[in-house]
Order: sequence, then structure tokens, then C-alpha cells
Amino acid sequence: MRTHKQELMDYLNNSMRQLKVKLTCSAGEITSVQSLDYSTDHGNSISFGTTVSSSINVKCVTPSFSISGRELTLFFGTSDGTWTQIGIFKVLPENLENRMGFTSFTAYDRMYANTLQEYQSQLSYPAQMSAVLGEICSKCGLTAPAIAYNPTINDDVLSGYTLRDALGYIAGCQGKNAYIDCDGKLIFKWFTTCDYTADDHIANVPYADERNIVIQKVICSTGDDNIQYGNGSDGIVFNNPLMTHEQLEIIYNTVKDFTYRRLDADIPLGNYLVESGDIIKVTSSGSELSVPVMSISFHYDGGISCKLSSYGVPDSVMKSISARKFKDHTKFTGLQKEIKHVTETITGATGGYLRINFGDDGKTAELLIMDQPNAEDAVNVWRFNKNGLGHSHNGYNGPFDDVALTADGHIVADRIAGNKISGVGIETISPNSFLMMEKAELTYYTRPHSESEQSTKISGLYAMNDGGHDGLMISCLRNCWIGFGIDENGGSSEMFKFKPYDYHKFWFGGNIAVNGDVQIDGTLLIRDSSGELSNVNDRLTALEQAVATLSNFFTYEEEN
Repeated sequence: MRTHKQELMDYLNNSMRQLKVKLTCSAGEITSVQSLDYSTDHGNSISFGTTVSSSINVKCVTPSFSISGRELTLFFGTSDGTWTQIGIFKVLPENLENRMGFTSFTAYDRMYANTLQEYQSQLSYPAQMSAVLGEICSKCGLTAPAIAYNPTINDDVLSGYTLRDALGYIAGCQGKNAYIDCDGKLIFKWFTTCDYTADDHIANVPYADERNIVIQKVICSTGDDNIQYGNGSDGIVFNNPLMTHEQLEIIYNTVKDFTYRRLDADIPLGNYLVESGDIIKVTSSGSELSVPVMSISFHYDGGISCKLSSYGVPDSVMKSISARKFKDHTKFTGLQKEIKHVTETITGATGGYLRINFGDDGKTAELLIMDQPNAEDAVNVWRFNKNGLGHSHNGYNGPFDDVALTADGHIVADRIAGNKISGVGIETISPNSFLMMEKAELTYYTRPHSESEQSTKISGLYAMNDGGHDGLMISCLRNCWIGFGIDENGGSSEMFKFKPYDYHKFWFGGNIAVNGDVQIDGTLLIRDSSGELSNVNDRLTALEQAVATLSNFFTYEEEN
């Protein structure tokens, strides 16, 4: 809870209160604020390592100084001039609009504005966790907080994540979440009890769970292992590549039997001393409920109202989760870059014309958003009607080849990005090829140009588990197979599995490189029950032929 005196708490709970807002920076103050919305982004479940960011949306009389790219400090205050600092927020130029004497903008705290870039460590490993935290903070302009748990990290496992994700993993190892406080400083904290009760007189509770949530277990996936302490129906499930068995046990003993109620509350007499991470009391239907504040928002338009929420345990808590290499799915990828791009593009839009077209019956038929007031002159056009939604750079009548979605299920897009795409088949541009994804199997089919033609292109891509050898297998037509993987002991050596025409199986072990020639560095391991191809030269010849088959595929061009 924000620092305060009891007199201020009493005043904020009084319906006769009078409140005001100001934003300050080195260039001056903004006091003529027409409306302001403050909100936090916490995620949708209780967890460890959540990175909580805050933002504000403001409409004010256009100030006499430029605020583009500046950090503004937000204060809520009372009529007697008692000001409480809420946070520091950076105005992004693309989220700034001036219109008819008013300025509207969105600004973000340092958790959002400074931490979206990719983290690449320059440290030498092993390194202390505090050193890693210090490097991360230096890259995003923050001061590293002190941490109680400071183990040695043997390998650089955080490079490739965003700075924000990396901060979250270190906070999670402390059994805490990461926040930016009112002074713009990074802090790690878990939920703490504060002296605030929202009773029936000041709070509306549109939703409250029927029962308390009681944390009885914690489960962490490190990417290579699942670690669990405790049992029961309610638990915290999270990912953290830095977590150890010993530290998770300490965290479990700290949060065991943590009890709270999941609910949403609307508080017309919003108390801006309450912040995300507080545990408050909310009275609902005669019961006093313990509520950890996860997401909270304030709306100012002369007075201040509040909405807050506490979330439940993850939906997957009732299921066992399998160990997985989640880093490949959560690190700074092209997907996150695409999300950042579309977010900045949409939120930075200004101007445009909205038009509603009517049908012959006089009823609304179509919604248009255009770059010109008339459809005849417009070049960039969004059309939305009962048959679909589409955008064109070619005017009102299209073609709609940028992005389009029709009511009969057709989607056209220049670029598609997503965490998960479910389907059974993808047709490629070539009429002679087809990509099938089904039952955890990816298969690439090629159709010969004639029935007599023998294709040498790849026909399948499979996960391999044969005799303890796990890896990736590429299957080619003509019964030619090559696989890449690791040995049964988890070693780093690559494995080749080759299946020639006669179906005999054998393995090549060691480090294998193909640079025009096939080079095998290390001991040649053979497992060939048939005894054939026992001569090393014969085996190398067979392997060269197989690699040549792959090379033919990768250099293949469709005939006209």
C-alpha cells in the first residue's frame, strides 16, 4: 500500500471528498486533466515471476511544452494539496494525438517501456544471480533490487528471452513478482496484507467465487524437469528455467495454505492508496473476504473510481504437465516482434474516415473505414459486412489481398503469426507438393510430374525413438532415411540413422559435418544386425549417397 497517514485514509473513504490529478516533468506541470485511466497488467492467474506493468490513458488541455518521449510523474491529490505519487510513465510518440486544443496520449511505466528488447548476456559463466540481475537492469535503465536467494548460475540460460521475461524468472526464484513502484524503481514482492476494507457501502461485487482458494501445492517446469511440492486441488503452476528443488521447497513452505477469494469488485469511492500486490478485505453478502489485488484500475473524471480483480489458479493445475523445452516458445521470437509491430501500428493510428453504407431496404449494410471521405477516392479501405471483413490498398472494390476473413471460413493474409495453429494440411504454392501436420507428425509430400518419375525429395519428418535413440528423422522417397538426435545417455554427439534400400539399420556416432564432403569426427559406432555394409568405406559411401539425396532436395526447383 502506498505510504500515507491515517487522516488521508479517512478522507478518501468519505463520500464528500474532493480530488484532483496532476502530471509533472522537468518542463512543467499538467493540471487541466479532463479524464485519466490508470491500469495494471498482471496476467490471469496467481503465479511467481509475474512482471506487472502499469499504463495511463490521458486526455488533457494541450500543454505549452512538448511531452513526446518524456517521462511524466502522476500524482493523485486532495483539495487541501496533499499529493500522493502514483508512478512514472513514458509517453510514446506514436500514442500521442493533438486535436482541437486537447491532447490524448498513452504512457507506460518502465516495466513496459524499457524491457521488451531481447536479452543477450555478456557475462562469463558461472555467474551469481545478482550479477545476472545487475546486467539485465543495466540494459533497461533500472536499479537492481537486493535479493535474498543468490545462487551461482552455471550456464547462460536467459539469453534469447526478453529483458522482461528474464526479470520475471529471477523474481520467481525469490518466490515473488516484479513491479515498478511509484518512484520508478524495480521491486520484487509477494502479496502483503494492508489495512483497507471495501465494505458493502463502498464496493459492488459483480463476481465472487463460491469458495476460498487454498494453495496446497506448487509445480514448476524448468524446461527439462517438473518439480512439485505438496498435493491438493489448488496450486500454483509456473515456468522457470532457473528453479531448483531446494528453492521451490522453500517457496512452497512460504505460501502453503495461502487462502484467498477470487473476485471482481467495483469501488465508486476508489482509494488510490491501494496498489497491485496488496491483500485487502472485501465485504460481500455478509462475509469478509481476503482478496490479493492482482489487477487494479482507476478512472478519474473529477472523482476517482476503482475496479480490481483477484484471479484463480491456472486451469492446468488439475492436470500433470509434461517436461518440455518451453524456452523455444517463450524467448524473444519473431512472434513477439510481430505483436509489437501490430500493437504500435494500431495504437499509433490517427485520422481516417468512418462511413456506414445502407442497403436498398434502407437498413445498415456495411461499415467502411477509409483514408478519404468518399469511397470513390479512397485507396486504403476496410470493408465490414455480413459476408466478411477485409482490407485493400486498391480502393473500395479491392482486390482484398492484404487481409480478409469471409463468413464461409476463408482467410487471406500476407503474413500470419501465432502461438498455435491447429490444422491437418497446408497446400504449398506448387501444385506438386503438399504439407501435412497430423498426430505430432509433419510430412512433406511431392507428386511426381509423371507416374514413371522417381522423386528424390523429402517425404516425411518424424520424431524418432528407436532403441533409446531420440531425435529427428527425415525420411526420403526411395526408402532413404537420415536422422539427427542425441544418444541414450543425453550426450551432445549427433546421431545419423541411415536406411538404405535393403532396410538394414545402423548408426554413425560422433560429430558429423557436411561441407561438400562427409566428415565424421570421433569414433564410428556401428549397430548392424545383418552384418552387411561392415566395411567402413562402404558405410561412408552409403552415407554420402544419402546426404546427396538431401542436397538434391534442398536445391530442387520446380520445372515450368
